[in-house]
Amino acid sequence: MVRDPGAHLGESYRLFGKITQFDSATGTNTFRASIGYDKKWPASYGYVDYDANAIFLGVSTDLEDVVQDDVVELWVTCMGSTTYQTAIGGSQTVPYSLVGKVKRYATAS
Repeated sequence: MVRDPGAHLGESYRLFGKITQFDSATGTNTFRASIGYDKKWPASYGYVDYDANAIFLGVSTDLEDVVQDDVVELWVTCMGSTTYQTAIGGSQTVPYSLVGKVKRYATAS
C-alpha cells in the first residue's frame, strides 16, 4: 500500500506509526503520521523510526484519545493517495487512508 496506494484502493491494513502532525492545520479528523508494518517502541529519548509518510482521515470522536507524538496501532482502509503542501512551499504526495480504529500504545515525547 505504501509504495502504490492507487493499486490497493479499498484494501484494509493494520499499520503502526507515530503521529507527526495533528493540529489546527490538519483539523480534528485528519492527521499525518510516519508509518510501517511493524510495531516499534520509542527509544528512551523519544525517537521512533518509521520511514513512510501518510495522511489519515477518521471520525473526530474516534480520534479524541490520540495526539501528536503518540505511537499508535491503526486499522485502516486505503483510499489511494493525496497531495499536501509542505511547510517549505513544496508538495508531497502520500498514501491516504480511512481510520477504522486507532489504539495508542506509547508516547514518543
